[in-house]
Amino acid sequence: MKNKYLFAAAAMLLAMTAFVSCTDKESNPVDEKPQAAHTLSVSAESSSDIPEEGGQLVIKVESNCEWHVTSSASWAAPSKTKGFGNDNVIINVATNAVPSERSAVITVSDCMDYNWDGVIDENDLRAGDIGFVTFDVKQAAAEVKRPVCDIFDWEIDKNGNATDKSTAKLPITFVPGGKMTVQMNDKTGKYDAYFSPVNADGADVAPSKTSYAGYYHAKYEDRPQIVANLADGFSMEVLLCPDFDHAANGSAEVKPFSSMQSGGFGFCFMNASRNNAMGCQMNLTAGGKTGWYRTFDAVAVEQGKWYHSVFVYNHDEQSMKLYMNGKLVDTQSAPGTYTPCAAKAGYFMVGGDPNSNDGATCTAAFKGRVAIARIYGEPIAAEQVELLWKDIK
Repeated sequence: MKNKYLFAAAAMLLAMTAFVSCTDKESNPVDEKPQAAHTLSVSAESSSDIPEEGGQLVIKVESNCEWHVTSSASWAAPSKTKGFGNDNVIINVATNAVPSERSAVITVSDCMDYNWDGVIDENDLRAGDIGFVTFDVKQAAAEVKRPVCDIFDWEIDKNGNATDKSTAKLPITFVPGGKMTVQMNDKTGKYDAYFSPVNADGADVAPSKTSYAGYYHAKYEDRPQIVANLADGFSMEVLLCPDFDHAANGSAEVKPFSSMQSGGFGFCFMNASRNNAMGCQMNLTAGGKTGWYRTFDAVAVEQGKWYHSVFVYNHDEQSMKLYMNGKLVDTQSAPGTYTPCAAKAGYFMVGGDPNSNDGATCTAAFKGRVAIARIYGEPIAAEQVELLWKDIK
């Protein structure tokens, strides 16, 4: 009889265990997918095709939850980066100064992640969220215009007096030396300077570290805005005609338009290790290390030949480019940040390069004619370089 009761109790316990297990399984079905609890609708209330002068695009967001807005480009900036429920967002589109069409992607996401990091990825698509909506903003290309010379534009008159025609209006000083002359230039219709260095005895010589020549200089290191513009990216233009056999100079570098001392940048006739070619060099700091980076033509310069050269430093793209007579001849990486000239050497020089003592004396003197020496506060486009070349070719 006792065994009969024990058996019945065991059977009842087994049945209860089975019932509990079944109930747990049914209340936590592993195959059931969570249902989307949020709604999100996005529509453009105005045209997404923006003219080159810029404008606004209005988008309408309808939702029952928190949402976030991001843009892939800084020039297409949303008026707000997050909201809740129904609201309008204005996309402010800046003027396009680049002669090519550009586009940006605007993303509105239903992300209920309160640790929002501004980056939309699968980690933000939690169970119950419906994801995100994207659409494109397109902006028309800018009309190709000649760049505005806002940092330095050297121009001389028939007496050799120089004026800065740029909007910066830097005072320019001529330091006599050598045998400089002035003549009319048939390419520009303006006067140019012929720089002719001499040695310590006053005799005519080819450019060298020990030669002396007249030159022009303009101090800019006390203009913080100019220094900041250079760091953000700039362009440099020169039109010149060398009057010396650079290949015979051996290791000598010659700098016709420059601002280089323990930093800075400038045009340079490279030494024999770089094929006696013309180019531009710049000092950059990357990874805690400072060094010179160069762009130069593959072809050696010729005596008595005119060269129109444009150097473009683009900080955002970390690149520098060299154009010779309207054509792109070299592109190099430009990592890190711009390294300014040493203290007291912050001068733009035409006819040579500032030395490290006081910036008002010259080294690496040039021999030949210089007709254009300009610096622009923006990295100009290839189409703009072509316009500058057409002006004088």
